Amino acid sequence: MDLNVLETFGGVYSETTAIRHILDLYGATSAHNNKSLSEAMLFGISGGIGFAYFNFEYEGYEPTLYIGVAQRYKTRFGQYMDSLYKRLSLETTVKMTRSSQEAEKFLVDALTRNQPVLLHVDRGFLPYYAEETEYGDHAIVVIGYEDASGDFLVADQAQVPITITRPDLSAARESIAALSNRSLTIAKPSAPIDLSGGIEAGIRQCWDKMLNPPNPKNNFGLPGLEKWAELINNARIKKGWLKVFPPGLHLYVGLQWTFKCIQLLETGGGGLRGMYADFLEEASEVVNRPGLKDLAKRYRTSEQLWTDLAQAALPDEVPLFKATKELLTRTEHLFLEKGMESIPEMEGIRQEQNELTAQATTDFPLNAHQSQELLDDLHDRLVKIIDVEREASETLKNSFN
Repeated sequence: MDLNVLETFGGVYSETTAIRHILDLYGATSAHNNKSLSEAMLFGISGGIGFAYFNFEYEGYEPTLYIGVAQRYKTRFGQYMDSLYKRLSLETTVKMTRSSQEAEKFLVDALTRNQPVLLHVDRGFLPYYAEETEYGDHAIVVIGYEDASGDFLVADQAQVPITITRPDLSAARESIAALSNRSLTIAKPSAPIDLSGGIEAGIRQCWDKMLNPPNPKNNFGLPGLEKWAELINNARIKKGWLKVFPPGLHLYVGLQWTFKCIQLLETGGGGLRGMYADFLEEASEVVNRPGLKDLAKRYRTSEQLWTDLAQAALPDEVPLFKATKELLTRTEHLFLEKGMESIPEMEGIRQEQNELTAQATTDFPLNAHQSQELLDDLHDRLVKIIDVEREASETLKNSFN
């Protein structure tokens, strides 16, 4: 196996992208058709879609929020995909150490043995993202090493390989202390992978966590969606948007994050609902359940509703919002298409973004009444999403009964 050759780069959700890259390098196939595993299949077996909502208010910082659209419920950093490995009978080895030298030695040794290495790093410290406001656990695969330069070849979500220096990689690995320079390797599967049991388990996890989320229940799953719908336009609630994100810079930040979390950051657009629909369509063939294809159509509907919500958060009718949305989208597409070569153009985009932020601070385009109308519209859209997702989750629950 040549670690420097990977036929298909790119992906949607960093962790399933990383695992697909590793399995592709191994030439792993599924038992039912002897073809490589798609990212959608891996995503669905891992648990698929979900929902999480949190407001963050820290002294000295602008209030912000987090909207999660995948199954990341109260799981330790780096362990989100443990259920996927078990369901596919993949043998993994995890190495954690406080020593950056020891971590690098494990990485180089694994590459020498022709083993790609999955790393959980801080996205904000990767030079091709380099945005302090977008820090967080992110998965990449190191697939090669240049001994002379000390650079590493990385497969991420970009459609091209990425070269990252030793200091940059080390900084990204060390930033999240809880990860302790975590490395994970997967043993090459000795036979085609049976997907059927994993599909049923992944679907069960999906509907269960949407309908019966863990505590705090009102932050996750359908209860979390209902909470967000209540907060977004209710002026009487202490943590409501009109108090946490009043018209001006704060509301501008809240609307930006709404768009980014649903439409850009590791979602492929539409809050990952489209990729989950892809999974259900593939799964229907594996487990011989045609009804899953009909259910996939409901998630296509949900995907469109999520997309419409994201677009409505920064409506085109407001020039500042339209310009913001276009810059955010351009930044995402630049990286996906060009990888490291996008960095010079991104620097110019960040300057444009700073200018738009300054405009939002001094001359916010919506008054109090207009802001309320916008939030009322987002509330109504959320109510429609809740109805569709509840029906889809209930149908999903009954799909294997």
